[in-house]
Amino acid sequence: MRTAPSSNIWGFGSSSAPFAPNPRRICSALVAASLVALASHSFAQTPSDDDDEPYEAPPEPGAGTPRDYAPDLRRGAVLVTVGTGLLAPVGESIQDVALPGLVAPGLGLRAAAGFGLSRHLSLELMGTYGMFSAGETCVSCSGSTFGLGFGITYHLAQGIAFDPWASIGMNYRAMTIETSADSAIAGVGSYSGWDFARIALGGTYYPAPFVGFGPYLEAAVGTFRLLPDGRSGSGVHAFIDFGLRVTFDPLRPGKLAPQKATASR
Repeated sequence: MRTAPSSNIWGFGSSSAPFAPNPRRICSALVAASLVALASHSFAQTPSDDDDEPYEAPPEPGAGTPRDYAPDLRRGAVLVTVGTGLLAPVGESIQDVALPGLVAPGLGLRAAAGFGLSRHLSLELMGTYGMFSAGETCVSCSGSTFGLGFGITYHLAQGIAFDPWASIGMNYRAMTIETSADSAIAGVGSYSGWDFARIALGGTYYPAPFVGFGPYLEAAVGTFRLLPDGRSGSGVHAFIDFGLRVTFDPLRPGKLAPQKATASR
């Protein structure tokens, strides 16, 4: 009589047979356990949807710490400037008459008033005066010049002690050349006209909030419209001016005080 084989869910054979594990089923069980453990670990690391804290990416290497803009100390500021330097005339007063032959470089004086339009721009009204001695060919000549004009100044920096700047504008100019000689000399007389291009560069260092000083270099190019004795044929002239100027900013300390009070809170 034959007996039916007994069921064995583990695949180890009959209860009477010796212990014989099934390698295929053991490998399947190990793989399933590994997948369950991996899924549980991934789920534990998934961020919760209820976390309201925003994610902030780390700064890029070399990006530095973000900072606010420096306070705008120039808008609405009133700047008063005085200066002195060497004023040199070049070019021609009239055609074929060189200015350096009539007068030599001399002392130049200047004064200006500016109004701040924005963080980097200011409008400037200025006047200049120069005195000349005898020139290369006219040893008996002397002269003087007066200029009045306006311009726009661009300030490269703002909120720091050193202020590099550049200016462009135009001037009305009058000039007089005199001589003590009895004979007539070409080019002696009164002139007036326009400097159609005035370009200046400089820098101002502020050792204190309300006062600064620094060098400047200016070139004004133009022609005279009215010439001595009604003559015609004006030449192109230029006046080169370089020296030192002092700038007063009387309203700047009042602007700095609220900034310091806010920073100390």
